[in-house]
Amino acid sequence: MSVSKFSSRLSNGGTAGALRAQDAHKAPVAPSLQGGQSLIEFAFVLVIILLLLVGTVDLGRAIFTYLALRDGAQEGASYASYDPTANVTSRVCNSSNLLQSECSAGHITVQKSVIGAACGGNSVQVRVTYPSFTLVTPFLGVILNRQTIPISAWVMDTILAPACTSPYP
Repeated sequence: MSVSKFSSRLSNGGTAGALRAQDAHKAPVAPSLQGGQSLIEFAFVLVIILLLLVGTVDLGRAIFTYLALRDGAQEGASYASYDPTANVTSRVCNSSNLLQSECSAGHITVQKSVIGAACGGNSVQVRVTYPSFTLVTPFLGVILNRQTIPISAWVMDTILAPACTSPYP
């Protein structure tokens, strides 16, 4: 079939499977070569998609850990706002299952500091630190030059009790 007959056939409502006129002069590509090229492209794209997926999992785990640390710090600061001289470590560690297991393993540090006198109107700050959050993504560890990252959270709260006593009568 010549190109002119093929073109007239397309203009007269040719079949959907017919070749387009401009593609009639191109040599057909061997199906085996095209399948190999598709496989290589799929392998490249699959690696990128898997890295994004595992990186997203690491990001989700890090955010979950940060929220647990922040909630624990909030629990400790709330407790210290009523008793600024108390040890808040047990309150922080018992605020979630994640903190409970990491505190018992010795991976969590809790620091409490009172700003001003330990009485009403002043502030108390509680900082909770997890210095060795382990990354799942091995390539992210290569980029950061380490496989663990530190995560910490702190909360500052106002001391509610006991009331401050004035040194003046």
